[in-house]
Amino acid sequence: MQSLVLSDPNGNLMLLAANSRHHPVACRFEIPALKKVTAELGSPAIVVRDGAFVDTLEPYATRAWRIDLKPHTGPVTLTLLQTVLERDLPNPETTLPNAWRKDRKNVMPNASFEDAISEGCPDYCRISNGATVQEGDALFGRRCVRLEKSAAAGYEFMHMHCDPQDQKPQTYTLSLYLKGSRNGLNAWLRGTQMNPEKPYGECTTINLTTSWKRYSITGIIPARVSEAIHEIRLIQPGTMWVDGVQLERGDAPTEFEE
Repeated sequence: MQSLVLSDPNGNLMLLAANSRHHPVACRFEIPALKKVTAELGSPAIVVRDGAFVDTLEPYATRAWRIDLKPHTGPVTLTLLQTVLERDLPNPETTLPNAWRKDRKNVMPNASFEDAISEGCPDYCRISNGATVQEGDALFGRRCVRLEKSAAAGYEFMHMHCDPQDQKPQTYTLSLYLKGSRNGLNAWLRGTQMNPEKPYGECTTINLTTSWKRYSITGIIPARVSEAIHEIRLIQPGTMWVDGVQLERGDAPTEFEE
């Protein structure tokens, strides 16, 4: 856990805290002159008792609180007491070099989103505010990813990270299963490092159906690539579900493999 107190020119105080590890931590923040705490980011209402308050930070969580102090003299101290709630056991795939399973047909890690160290966000992925891991109604395993776009939002997305480290350029096919809340809902699939000479890499627009259906793109990925993003976007208001992502060598998708 890391914590920091910041002050603006008017003397208003903000307490920041961040959990940089993949286990939840129960925290007690002690400030003898503490009067009131107002949650600004990622926390429910806080109750102050005897100059202290408690909160539990999930893996990689961030908190921000505005703090008010009682009249006091001299410096004010902050004491942070921490209790690890689960053992610090890393999932082997969260430390996978280049997020690339080189000895597997499907080189994409966490292909059906079963692993989510940060609640709601699948490992090896970056998601927008309208996306989350969903328990149930999955095509493979227990989980899928759900993206919900409102009329006001620009688009919702999921970025999947995988950097193949082949010694020379290889043809890869990216495939995944999708369904939408209505027929004809539009989505966009792309690989930023598939045929990277193209302005957006290899990409295609998809018209979804209300049943699970597989979609794919194929392109050449350069040797020892870096920062390869495999992206699916929901570009119209509605809901889209994603499961069974596969990145494999070759010019056509084969049977999905975890």
